[in-house]
Amino acid sequence: MLQDFDNRHVQYESKTMERTMSINSVYMSIVEQHLKQCAICDHVEMIGSVYEGLATDEADSIQFEALITMPISGSDIEVIKMSDKPFYVWLKFLHGAEPSPVFDRVLNYWSFFGSWLGERYLDSKKTVDLIFKGMEKCIFESKHLNGKVKLNRKGAVLQMEVYPDSWLLSWGSRLYSVDIIPAYTVGQEVYESRPIRGDKMPDTMTWHRSFALQERQKLCEGAKMVLRVLKALRKRESDFGNFTSYQLKTVVLHETDANEDWSELMLGKRLADVLARLERCLAARNIPHYFSPEINLLSKMPPYAMDYLGDRIRHLRTNEDEIVRLLKI
Repeated sequence: MLQDFDNRHVQYESKTMERTMSINSVYMSIVEQHLKQCAICDHVEMIGSVYEGLATDEADSIQFEALITMPISGSDIEVIKMSDKPFYVWLKFLHGAEPSPVFDRVLNYWSFFGSWLGERYLDSKKTVDLIFKGMEKCIFESKHLNGKVKLNRKGAVLQMEVYPDSWLLSWGSRLYSVDIIPAYTVGQEVYESRPIRGDKMPDTMTWHRSFALQERQKLCEGAKMVLRVLKALRKRESDFGNFTSYQLKTVVLHETDANEDWSELMLGKRLADVLARLERCLAARNIPHYFSPEINLLSKMPPYAMDYLGDRIRHLRTNEDEIVRLLKI
């Protein structure tokens, strides 16, 4: 049943996806090399549900995400955590360190509590400005990208739209897009300019800690298939819409620690295990964040909603026919 669902609802048309991945590999390599030569970029990491095989259903266009990791030394940066906003920080440039000419362009002065302290912090808007100018130059100078790529600003990220079949004055149809997300690495931690989905950054000096790379390493193919099923249930079953994709991913991540066998033959059992874990989390009023378990991902859900969802999941878990019906929609 799960494999049948995967074949019908997950895959983009194979030839389209193969072409997209091939073009994107070339285009992002050109962008990465150019930004490295300009000392703007350390490296590029492709992330996102479509690129990682976690998307369900074919959309009108294929959307990727890319972390553009900036070249800094972690020893030059102090991470200041925000006490009232878990996973949000300020990145302070330490006194005594002299930034490079490129790096100096992304720093901003900031005052705390109305006093001017002359402290320098990494600014997301200035970082986006720097990447935007570098990518504009790259697109203009590249015979592969010029006339094929449109670059747009979307707040704290950029979007690269790709029209590989454009010709003269006609752009043709967009094949795919890539959200370009500025990021800094301090030690093993990655901080990006984009907030948690549904949140809003309080200012341009605030950064959000991302766990995308660790999550990608943790999820095996079997776990990805179970997560795709849960995300499909979220779209098809109105009650499941009360969960965020990240809450569902977190439950799957916890289950990968409890069970090592995610082979195809065991996926039905693993789906049942994940649903049972989700039911227990609702009863305990807590989905612990996988990397910071002191954070409760259910903290904003009303108790009555958790009780109702617990009953709904218990019914689904003991009624395979209903799950099959939902996945066949």
